Amino acid sequence: MFIHKTVERKTRNGTKKMRTFALAFVCFLSFSATQVLAQVSAQSTTAGEYTNYTFTFTFTGTLDSAANFQINFPAGFDASNVQIAGSPDIDGGFTGFSATATSVTFRRDGTGSAYSDGTYTITVGIVRNPTATDTTGTITLTVTNSSGSASGSGSASGNVTITPAALGSFELTGVPSSTTAGASFGNITVTAKDIYGNTKTDYSGPVSWSSSDPQADLTNITETGWSSGQNTYSNFILKTAGSQTITVSDNSGSVTVSRESTPITVNPAAVSSFTLINPGNQVAGVPFNLTITNAVDAYGNAVSGTATVSFVGGGNHDSPNGDVPALANIVVTDGSGSATQTLYKA
Repeated sequence: MFIHKTVERKTRNGTKKMRTFALAFVCFLSFSATQVLAQVSAQSTTAGEYTNYTFTFTFTGTLDSAANFQINFPAGFDASNVQIAGSPDIDGGFTGFSATATSVTFRRDGTGSAYSDGTYTITVGIVRNPTATDTTGTITLTVTNSSGSASGSGSASGNVTITPAALGSFELTGVPSSTTAGASFGNITVTAKDIYGNTKTDYSGPVSWSSSDPQADLTNITETGWSSGQNTYSNFILKTAGSQTITVSDNSGSVTVSRESTPITVNPAAVSSFTLINPGNQVAGVPFNLTITNAVDAYGNAVSGTATVSFVGGGNHDSPNGDVPALANIVVTDGSGSATQTLYKA
């Protein structure tokens, strides 16, 4: 008798679906005493998945109709829901299941045949894989005859490797705190994470980029290429002054996964143009204001800074009695400013 286990579970969007759970690691193992050689496999190595485990063992001696089975899992697994076992080549049934997170015991129910010197397969379910991909340890199978008189006991162990689950998020590092409008910046590393926070080492994109800046130039972004779940991007250009962000989005699946960067302060570039208000004719010795407005960079951002006020051309600009003109530079804040000037020479 061989049993497959299918269970119902919720997806991330709240709907339910029926799945046959799976995991997959292979190890060749040896028992002492009775030469029980075991191959341990599962339908899926995916982190957090519920799956069936299959054991193929060569038994030397007599496997009686009430033989005992014990399976031990490393910390991080959850075997507490194991309630079924089946075999395509051992008749009768299995009963007496007792399960904890890391240990399962059960036995043949006594209705089947006794076997000797053969290779047999048994499948158990349902076991949940660890959610952490860095889980390490061994898995152990022990088979013992109920009578204690026939040969048939031993242990086996093998390494466990857990692979990342579905894409859950991105991490961004190297995002600058500030930049200048129109200037290129880069060396931003994207790390793909699964739904449990493990680095998704098998992720290879593609991704797309967007920005809160309506003037952003994201058309010439370069990349180093995906490797072990990471990729580094450069040549981002933002143009609108203020607090802006960039966002990376996954384009490989039907579920949208994206990550917005921390705020990037975009500072205006150098002044590109401004308006100097003509004060008209002035009276010698009477102070007047000289005003600048609409001081902007090449992208329309208001510029702050200092405008130098000076005479154009040479010559003496003092009054006949020696009064020296008083010229004051204009402090421009957010595109405008003014300063008082005094001229003496008519």
